[in-house]
Amino acid sequence: MEISRGMLLSMFFSILVMGMDSLLGMMRAMSNSLGDVAASLIVAKSEKILDMEKYMERSREKE
Repeated sequence: MEISRGMLLSMFFSILVMGMDSLLGMMRAMSNSLGDVAASLIVAKSEKILDMEKYMERSREKE
């Protein structure tokens, strides 16, 4: 049984797309999480639940 050139190309591109989809899925999850965090901070600040002194203190500790 001989594999044609077209079949090899389709297999190659299928593998390439599956590999890229994994990385793109991680990027989508990262941007979704970042959006959730940003929205939570905006709502907490607008509801005056967020203690800005503690928030800024924690960000200074990481530097």
